[in-house]
Amino acid sequence: MAERPISDRRQAQLHKHNILYIDAPETRDAYRRMQRAAAQLGLRTSVGETGASKPVRFYEQINGKEKYVFSCDRTKHYLRCYVRPEKLAQIRRLRRALTENVALDAYGQPTEVKVHVRTVKDADRLLHLVFPKYRAPIDDVAGGLTLHLSRSGKKTRTAFRNFQDCLRDRRVALESGMFESTSIGFRRLEPTHPDRIRTAFWLDDNEVAAVQINEPAAPGAENSLSALALDDDGNGFIVRQGVLHENPQSSRIEADDFQERTGRLPAKILVGGKAAKRKWFIVCPIDGVSKDEVVASVASFVIDCWFARTWHSGSRAIQDRVEQLFGSAETGGAYNFHGHASLITAHRWQGEVWQALAEQLQRSKIKLQKSRHARGYEVDGEIDTNGAKVLIEIKTGRTANDFYCGVGQLFLYPVILPQLHDYDKILLLPRGQGTSVLESSLAPLGIGIGHFEIAGDLDNFEIRFSADFLKRCGMSAKIMRSVNAF
Repeated sequence: MAERPISDRRQAQLHKHNILYIDAPETRDAYRRMQRAAAQLGLRTSVGETGASKPVRFYEQINGKEKYVFSCDRTKHYLRCYVRPEKLAQIRRLRRALTENVALDAYGQPTEVKVHVRTVKDADRLLHLVFPKYRAPIDDVAGGLTLHLSRSGKKTRTAFRNFQDCLRDRRVALESGMFESTSIGFRRLEPTHPDRIRTAFWLDDNEVAAVQINEPAAPGAENSLSALALDDDGNGFIVRQGVLHENPQSSRIEADDFQERTGRLPAKILVGGKAAKRKWFIVCPIDGVSKDEVVASVASFVIDCWFARTWHSGSRAIQDRVEQLFGSAETGGAYNFHGHASLITAHRWQGEVWQALAEQLQRSKIKLQKSRHARGYEVDGEIDTNGAKVLIEIKTGRTANDFYCGVGQLFLYPVILPQLHDYDKILLLPRGQGTSVLESSLAPLGIGIGHFEIAGDLDNFEIRFSADFLKRCGMSAKIMRSVNAF
């Protein structure tokens, strides 16, 4: 039966149906991994409807044209994947690499290669072969790694110092700060033993820490909550038990509750050659990765810890469902947080921009909303009024990291919040001198650019937006003149 066009709403329904259809847990997780990989790689996907089969297709730009280069059919017991001729021609020797990989059940056909995938690990192998830039998410690799708790005091000390260096490099202040483009703060605590690294992490302006990650007093033993673990190649990972001590935010949380509330998989940890008695979770890799990757992994872990602590404050039934909640409006203003030896003042510029945009859009009766996933992931802005359907990600800087994070979020949110699937994507950035290479590279990805500028000082400032951005949000030309757009 020939494939027929289907609506975006129907595509979202099919995505959901495909996931629920698969009974085998490993195959179900592999299917989800395929969809998450598309978001990570920035690839558009679609779900075709060809009778009983509902293939998910991955699209890439090849010679200036968008073509589907990979597809994945669900069955009850395995994924049936096809690598299309365009991809085989793009990566020489890919056909041989696929058919000679003993871990994959693959064989060549005249124009494509067909692969049967039964496990998450095999899905990762296939994805990496077909899309070399693909990397398995760090919070999921636990299922495919065996790590050894390091007994070396020297290696452990070096690893935790490298860990601290990755954090404090993000800010001028030596021992404390906020992760760039996030609401996560950290500060180094006074050591209980000479020179031992102890770090507390929190969200926003909360006075209570979400988690502490501390250098162990006795490396290689399970009586410390944090440790260094090594894979078979000697690469290091900072790991932590799922236990969170009681504090004013929550009672003590055990590892089983941590796993249930966050969905994280415990790592396979060996202690002296024997399986660990306690559950350990990967915080971040520490070798062979960039500082940005370390910070991103730590940020994800901290958010999960806070989610675990605040589990009781919301409806358990709502948090179990994969559906949207509407987040609260952004707040602006300044706030204080305690550094290592002093009180530091920061300003919520992202909140100020959000408030200014919401206020200006309201003049055209356009409502700026913030969709929120049950797991706590929250978009910056969403508009579905005056004929405009727009997803907005706000960044208050123009660094490469701001672009990377913004683009990734704009592609990821429509996957975890399917109702945003057909929204236009806009990255809202500070107005800069000239156009950066990264900014000019967004158009082929289907991402628009909006600009804002902040004039004045902290006591008296004005936030203005570009006219083309406000127009895409649905604002009329008459209202734009009244808000002093540029």
